[in-house]
Amino acid sequence: MCKYTPSAGAGFVPVLLPQTDSITPAQNPSSWIALDCRFPMAATILTGFPLLCVCLLLTSGFAEAGKLLVVPMDGSHWFTMRLVVEQLIQRGHELVLIIPEVSWQLGKSSNFTVKTYSTTYNLEELNQKFKTFSDSQWNIRQQSILSMVLNSSSDFFEHLFLHCKNLFSDPKLVEYIKESSFDAVFLDPFDVCGLIVAKYFSLPSVVFTRGLFCHFLEESTQCPSPPSYVPRIFLGFPDAMSFRERVRNHISHLEEHLFCHYFLKTALEVASEILQTAVTPYDLYSHTSIWLLRTDFVFDYPKPVMPNMVFIGGINCQEGKPLPKTFLHIVRCHEFQRESEESHLPPGGTFICHYFLKTALEVASEILQKAVTPYDLYSHMSIWLLRTDFVFDYPKPVMPNMVFIGGINCQEGKPLPKEFEAYVNASGEHGIVVFSLGSMVSDIPEKKAMEIADALGKIPQTVLWRYTGTPPPNLSKNTILVKWLPQNDLLGHPKARAFITHSGSHGIYEGICNGVPMVMLPLFGDQMDNAKRMETRGAGVTLNVLEMTSADLANALKAVINDKSYKENIMHLSRLHKDRPIEPLDLAVFWVEFVMRHKGAPHLRPAAHDLTWYQYHSLDVIGFLLAVVLGVVFITYKCCAFGCRKCFGKKGRVKKPHKSKAH
Repeated sequence: MCKYTPSAGAGFVPVLLPQTDSITPAQNPSSWIALDCRFPMAATILTGFPLLCVCLLLTSGFAEAGKLLVVPMDGSHWFTMRLVVEQLIQRGHELVLIIPEVSWQLGKSSNFTVKTYSTTYNLEELNQKFKTFSDSQWNIRQQSILSMVLNSSSDFFEHLFLHCKNLFSDPKLVEYIKESSFDAVFLDPFDVCGLIVAKYFSLPSVVFTRGLFCHFLEESTQCPSPPSYVPRIFLGFPDAMSFRERVRNHISHLEEHLFCHYFLKTALEVASEILQTAVTPYDLYSHTSIWLLRTDFVFDYPKPVMPNMVFIGGINCQEGKPLPKTFLHIVRCHEFQRESEESHLPPGGTFICHYFLKTALEVASEILQKAVTPYDLYSHMSIWLLRTDFVFDYPKPVMPNMVFIGGINCQEGKPLPKEFEAYVNASGEHGIVVFSLGSMVSDIPEKKAMEIADALGKIPQTVLWRYTGTPPPNLSKNTILVKWLPQNDLLGHPKARAFITHSGSHGIYEGICNGVPMVMLPLFGDQMDNAKRMETRGAGVTLNVLEMTSADLANALKAVINDKSYKENIMHLSRLHKDRPIEPLDLAVFWVEFVMRHKGAPHLRPAAHDLTWYQYHSLDVIGFLLAVVLGVVFITYKCCAFGCRKCFGKKGRVKKPHKSKAH
């Protein structure tokens, strides 16, 4: 038998092994690595001629250079997606990014080709819309799709969904995409535009995401998601739910099916206009070849998965880089203090997802020139790259084209530069606390900032707080404000004692990878659910940032720092996450190349996509069998009744005596 082990280059080195009936991880771990990247759910048994063919093919290299169209989403989503893009470029592929000319993080690069399209807004307008959206989150006690649609934040999502119309209004760009013969589309599904592009140009797609709100992921992949133990997103429930929580979970599941189309209404209208046919969310999502999911089951709860779901949680974790010298003055100031003392949010909830996507669906319908639903957009994905895994998430069913890449951002921390090492060492035996609420939260209401500052002053650790707002007047000497910090590098340092985070999936995975217990202050989107998952695993404490007091935060910090169980639990999750046959980034790259090589992954598409709702639930079969059973029972009953009447009716009759005739 022949098997492959990864080489230092792009290909595999063939190794001859004795003929065996199967390959198992226990017998040959490296063989499992090679095979697992194709079939993540089980070891694959390959013998004889098929395996020989595989060996001969792979000796020519892992993949020929291909051409990939990338439709990213702006903001923090791009940070992790860029890791995969850069890795694909290093492997010799040609990548072309399609982006709006006005954006935050997206822009030109010397590493890949960038094509831009004009927008109807400028950067100032974009910032203002997001600021309105961000500010509104501080006034919402219970996040839900309804609250997001009804308040001023809905304008931001309307704006987000409409930009795809600008892309298809550029005839030169559309013609360029048509003539470029791309092998596949690598996309973020949140703003729907990449899904429309994939469907319009009939290209196989690889989806890169943490997950999808509403029911679109399980519907598009035909993956079961039992509400009895798989909590709906935004509810913040554990997988072991109480009766009350299960009731609420079922109601939420029903609400999604009733109202999620309104959330995507605008997007589907745009898609329908572009595609010139009525489009549903299923139409857009269900043709995904591979789902690269930025999660794993260290972070998420166990749940069903499908074969095209690849978990790459922690893909954003990277080896720490040397810290910039700009921190030197902070180091020296803090050392002097020691010596002198001597010593931005959401879909939350799932109530009316259709309203939330109203603008996006309108844009999609306009571009596709037909009515579009979320199903139309999501259901044609070749692969879903999901930035989660079952270390983080709850166990649930998955489909073959869902690839879990949770932790794709995780990298090992590198040694700190001398200047910053001195700063960390100055913290003494107490160590440091890293505090960041993400790249999109730039300011906090003054009263809340003062409460946080007061709490941070009650612990002996040095706190490095990423904050660009007005400094609180009561800021303690142990707390240092910075406009930016190398989060992963700091968390990877042995003196990192705790991590205060908004529970974004990037930060959560960096905390898992580096084994740092967390105090979680969820604000936006899936952050409530992320925090609940970590809390149920005993790796951190969750606080309601809007209702917490200074004492609450101080007590939570003291708990995760001083109670050894939190450190033990997060280290256990870290070991589970790292104990995998292939790194999330390599897994993500493999599946993107897979779709490019094979022009999609239709073999991973379940037949359930072609069934009606009553066929899917076997209602026609159940009805037929029930009719047969009832028919048999009815006929049996009638036969018995007829027999009884014949038998017992005859015996019951008495012959009347005949009178003799008189002569």
